[in-house]
Amino acid sequence: MAPRIITTTLANTTNSVVKQASLSSCAYVTFLAGDGDYWKGVVGLAKGLRKAESKYPLVVAMLPDVPEEHRKILVSQGCILREIEPVHPPENQTRFAMPYYVINYSKLRIWEFVEYSKMLYLDGDIEVFDNIDHLFDMPGGHFYAVMDCFCEKTWSNSPQYKIGYCQQCPDKVRWPAEMGPKPPLYFNAGMFVYEPNLSTYHDLLGTLKTTSPTLFAEQDFLNMFFRDVYKPIPSDYNLVLAMLWRHPENINLDKVKVVHYCAAGSKPWRFTGKEENMDREDIKMVVNKWWDIYHDESLDYKNTVAAAAAAEAEAELQPFLAALSEAGAVHYVTAPSAAYRAYVTFLAGDGDYWKGVVGLAKGLRKAESKYPLVVAMLPDVPEEHRKILVSQGCIVREIEPVHPPENQTQFALPYYVINYSKLRIWEFVEYSKMIYLDGDIQVFDNIDHLFDMPGGFIHAVMDCFCEKTWSKSPQYKIGYCQQCPDKVRWPAEMGPRPPLYFNAGMFVYEPKLSTYHDLLETLKVTTPTLFAEQDFLNIFFRDVYKPIPSDYNLVLAMLWRHPENINLDKVKAVHYCAAGSKPWRYTGKEENMDREEIKMLVQKWWDVYNDELLDYKNSTTVAASSGSDQLQPILEALFEDGGGRRCFTAPSAA
Repeated sequence: MAPRIITTTLANTTNSVVKQASLSSCAYVTFLAGDGDYWKGVVGLAKGLRKAESKYPLVVAMLPDVPEEHRKILVSQGCILREIEPVHPPENQTRFAMPYYVINYSKLRIWEFVEYSKMLYLDGDIEVFDNIDHLFDMPGGHFYAVMDCFCEKTWSNSPQYKIGYCQQCPDKVRWPAEMGPKPPLYFNAGMFVYEPNLSTYHDLLGTLKTTSPTLFAEQDFLNMFFRDVYKPIPSDYNLVLAMLWRHPENINLDKVKVVHYCAAGSKPWRFTGKEENMDREDIKMVVNKWWDIYHDESLDYKNTVAAAAAAEAEAELQPFLAALSEAGAVHYVTAPSAAYRAYVTFLAGDGDYWKGVVGLAKGLRKAESKYPLVVAMLPDVPEEHRKILVSQGCIVREIEPVHPPENQTQFALPYYVINYSKLRIWEFVEYSKMIYLDGDIQVFDNIDHLFDMPGGFIHAVMDCFCEKTWSKSPQYKIGYCQQCPDKVRWPAEMGPRPPLYFNAGMFVYEPKLSTYHDLLETLKVTTPTLFAEQDFLNIFFRDVYKPIPSDYNLVLAMLWRHPENINLDKVKAVHYCAAGSKPWRYTGKEENMDREEIKMLVQKWWDVYNDELLDYKNSTTVAASSGSDQLQPILEALFEDGGGRRCFTAPSAA
């Protein structure tokens, strides 16, 4: 008896309104490597998803060898680019069914994308012809994919092929009892629904180290790993073309939603029709359908966005708004890509620092920033706190800790040791430029223009050496401070004056994997010092540091140490790093905390934090409920730069 295919969970739910939890945490993902022509397949896939009116973005997990020219093309098609490092299988003598299969182990990296709770993987030689968003609504805890077919020559070394057995028609040739138990169901790994998870990712890599590679490389490996949680779905969701001549009785082309051009000679962008079976009319038809989408300029990302913007009247905008604003689920942000920007902060532990991050998120909204806030968080942040951050529109990104070399250093404050984990933010290469802000910073005026500062540098505010926390530094001991270098000059007998030193609570930087790896390697041979990662970053970026005014990171001690340098009316970002100044812990009893300007700044923070209109759900609802005239500024922000923007909710772990 043929295996039962469960279809009851696949009821089409592709109406324009979906629950916020789904919309905010799902994405499609594909994989790209090398400088060949596979980028054309990804472009076709992106346009096919648009034609099918998918609500979710397409993430491209790509190896470093993808040329810049191809990256720019994908960005122009609205893709989210995520550079990954290769994953190599154990060394072995196995000859893969296709030599290039070896690079496909790098697909395992997509389990790291934990800012999404559920993803749907699609090979770059797949096209989507009908909406399949409803697959994201299938129950969690399982791995969903389409069963493969064993009838083609590429399977000639398998026992299934040798005896003519195929799971697509298991009653045609039964599995012989003398060959032992029937093989478990086996899926094609060109399409699957999965849940990113760091523990799963580590288990995958750990298992890979002890698993000998086999003919079908990562596909065999994934089948082995997910054997117990695999749930088959109909072939309509991943039509392997060989099914058209091997099992035509199982296929109704009118119902097929996804076509996989994996048969020899079937890649549309290389199609000649000369290979075996490629002269079939059904093959020519599905190849032409691919080209129709690829050549359709109205499906280009900039044109689809521009078409939406062209609706001027409120009545015409209504369907667009309904999809965007259901339950306040929309975050107006540009599509993350290699040309994209974001703010980023860091969170660890189960303490109350999440309140600072909530305040920061609301402050950026009040300042009308165009860019999202990414929260790089350690695994020990409680689920309750994560949900609060997601509800405030944050992009939650779990990271693993980074530990400094073991040493006997007494940090200026004991908890500084966890701050080395901030180095992970250089891994966020789906963004080309980011502004880091500590969770105890509040933004009171728009600072988006800092993203436009020249690349190749780290831009930050100079620190002040006048507080007691610096008491062990030579600067403090002689009364020298770079904020007023002429007040107490650096003595010649102490050697060259120290280089400019920045406060690492706020900086503008460019994520790069090469920089990240250099940071980690340098950390291994760098003895930790009093101010932990701040000292380390100053050492590492010494030659490319460019100071910016204190208005962008007002360290509160400046108010009593260097008041002549500060005009509070011009300050854009306040850093509540002085002892006792955290607004959510403020009592006013610590030294200098009874100053009127401190009380005023603490109150300003609370005014933002307590303003319910700045809550994510309320700010988006207000924007969506406005008339078309009031929507104009939002639309201009959405569609500026030739349609270079995309509307979607903040990806999160929830």
